[in-house]
Amino acid sequence: MKRYRIGEFAKQMGVSIDFIKYYESEGVIRSVQDPRNRYHYYDFNQSKLVQMIQCYRSFGFSAQDVVALLRRADNSEVIRLFDEKEQVHRRRILDSTHITAQLGFMAHALRAEPDGTWYIIRHPAVYFLAHTNDEEYITDERTVRSLKAWRQAVPYVYGVDRCVMNADKSLIQHGLAILEEDANRLSLPLEAPVLYLPETRCLEYYLDVEHADSFDASPSLSVEVFEPVLRIVEEKHFTIAGDMFIRFISFYCRNGVQCEKNVLYIPIR
Repeated sequence: MKRYRIGEFAKQMGVSIDFIKYYESEGVIRSVQDPRNRYHYYDFNQSKLVQMIQCYRSFGFSAQDVVALLRRADNSEVIRLFDEKEQVHRRRILDSTHITAQLGFMAHALRAEPDGTWYIIRHPAVYFLAHTNDEEYITDERTVRSLKAWRQAVPYVYGVDRCVMNADKSLIQHGLAILEEDANRLSLPLEAPVLYLPETRCLEYYLDVEHADSFDASPSLSVEVFEPVLRIVEEKHFTIAGDMFIRFISFYCRNGVQCEKNVLYIPIR
């Protein structure tokens, strides 16, 4: 069987010399030393090991994991490592699918006409966690503790405003929302002060707001901002059946003026 010096062997396998040396030092790859010139040679039967190393590294296993898989782990340990890595990749698939859907939705929202595209939809159940009351942060311990856990769940958690429009007073709460199925799968804390909002029929309205030329980046959310969609509610003889929620999408410029795109959800019946 023909044998190769380390440089040629590494070249044929598409890896570096350091790669070969590392895994040889860990006892995974073996060479034969010629006593006449003391050179190390590698034969074909080491190719399978190099290919397995490359395969395992492509799966996301660390170099130390690869050594365990090929040299030290018994059958049950190999199964455990495979199972753990499978779950990691399943989570990545879910994350990637979710991110893809969210990017598509956000691009769709930005394509909507500034005068307000709208639809009637069934909005899935969500949980909402407020972290402000109007202009002040909510600082109680339960809210702060829940917020810390929720923020680890981005991109499944996203920012929304809750708009409580009473006859005598309006309240705007900034907060976070997450779909019920995602919250349960990620085991987020859902006890009070978290609010549960069941699946509901909503008017989905694409809202553009221009920003004043000032340091303050947030436009004032007032009744006037909602007038176009409230006119639609009145014209279509809908009845508002709960609090409104605004989901921020993105900033953009229009004719030199900074704007933001939001999607407004109004429960109706």
